[in-house]
Amino acid sequence: MQAFQSVFSRHQPATPHHWVYVHPDQLHPERLLEALPDNARPETGFLFIESSRRWKLLPFHKKRIVFEIAAMRHLAVELIEQGRAVYYAITDESFSTCLNTLLDSNIAPVHGIHSTPPAPAAPDTTFSLHCMHPASLGEREALLAVQARNPLHITLHPNTFFLADVQEYRPKISPGYRMEFFYRDMRRKYNLLMDSGNQPVGGEWNYDKDNRKPLPRTIDLPDFPGFQPDAITTEATIYTEATFPDHFGTAGNFTMAVTRAQAESLADHFFTHSLPRFGPYEDAMLKGEAYLFHSSLSAYLNTGLLNPMELCRRAEQAFHHGHAPINSAEGFIRQIIGWREFVRVYYEAMMPEVRTANALNFIRNVPEVFWTADSGMACVDDIVKGVHEHGWSHHIPRLMVLSNFSNLTQTDPFQLYLWFWYAYTDAHDWVVLPNVLGMSTFADGGVLASKPYVSGGNYIHKMSNYCSSCRFKIKDKTGPDACPFNYLYWNFVDTHRHVFQENRRVSFMVNSFDKRARADKDTIRKDAARFIESLPRWKKINFSE
Repeated sequence: MQAFQSVFSRHQPATPHHWVYVHPDQLHPERLLEALPDNARPETGFLFIESSRRWKLLPFHKKRIVFEIAAMRHLAVELIEQGRAVYYAITDESFSTCLNTLLDSNIAPVHGIHSTPPAPAAPDTTFSLHCMHPASLGEREALLAVQARNPLHITLHPNTFFLADVQEYRPKISPGYRMEFFYRDMRRKYNLLMDSGNQPVGGEWNYDKDNRKPLPRTIDLPDFPGFQPDAITTEATIYTEATFPDHFGTAGNFTMAVTRAQAESLADHFFTHSLPRFGPYEDAMLKGEAYLFHSSLSAYLNTGLLNPMELCRRAEQAFHHGHAPINSAEGFIRQIIGWREFVRVYYEAMMPEVRTANALNFIRNVPEVFWTADSGMACVDDIVKGVHEHGWSHHIPRLMVLSNFSNLTQTDPFQLYLWFWYAYTDAHDWVVLPNVLGMSTFADGGVLASKPYVSGGNYIHKMSNYCSSCRFKIKDKTGPDACPFNYLYWNFVDTHRHVFQENRRVSFMVNSFDKRARADKDTIRKDAARFIESLPRWKKINFSE
């Protein structure tokens, strides 16, 4: 940690009376300072807590840990070089325990790196600590408990890293209120891609129908940019490998952005080189290629390094300046002010009860292949390998391959939610829980999504090149060489027919199954039972906040 420590030793700013706590998902000091009185802002210090306990709750991806540590340390360095005082705690305790220890003793924060609060010459009752509500419920409740215990020193402020007013939309979250309604309201509210008559530019709200193309056989993909780790990031990588050797994924070949400037340069690259072709191919998959035309900016949005509205405005400008077609600009904007904001409102409305939702009553552990990548199914294995390496894949591999496979093999949605939470670098409780328990597994019974997101192998075949190199045959519907997605899908339709019959969009699938010959239906059921029962499962994932 020599490179990081040396910055503190070169600067000795005055100790302020006002401090701001920088939570790991709020790495934007200007946003935090906005909550303070004007006269407190110029001399405010910043308090960071690097808690190893945070990364022991689950076996989080090693690149996720490197990213958070490196991003926090780089931000601390930037603030110090601006003349700010920084109290940086490195502890095995939780962030709330660390805050309680500091506040219980009336110990004012002191500039420097600390493993325990320093003993002052005399108690200081004059300092104040300002904190913004964390986005995830468990951390928010922990911070509220700190405030209840130490009301003299700590002031809590609303979270301003999102765009939608939770109180306005929370009552609307119920079966039948879909993201599309919310999205249109957000477009009007923020005047994004709207004409002078308050109607959508181009005459359509949603161009999703134009954004479902597979990649052509030959297409030039943009190079995906990355950053060479500096001394501080290298120290974070070495620490992670030594401290969390059994965690998921790899820490090596780390190229993620760890500063706001680096994250903004990734956004620059996306808008210049990828946005024009993002829309048409946003659902496509290609073996060995995780990013394609996607921005992969979600980790930086979810930690506060990037501003969601700034990105939406850039996409809008790209369309108006003729740099990107409307389906690309609209599709990107919808992912942010539509889906990202909607799942956050859903999370606030449905927690904590939704965490135990399990409408389809699945109780099996996550398939072992999500760690071993050795199923023989080309799509599953390649995507899992990519998640191990990068801690990321775009939405279709998450939804239509990994979640789809989990649903079809009767995997416990809570266990799958925990796996996604720790396997992806952009996953936080508030975003991964709605996407898994609401969207992909139908665990909430249809509040967020109108149907389970399941499919046979034909969808994967249409949207990717996986099937051509797979040992299973996409054209075979049953038998030992058949693509497992094929018979698993029809078995799911048969077993959970009530879910399909309640939705007119997909009710015909039950009729299609019922029209099959009895022998075909029996073979589908037997093949599915054989596959599900013989599928190796990982040990139960345990979690306790």
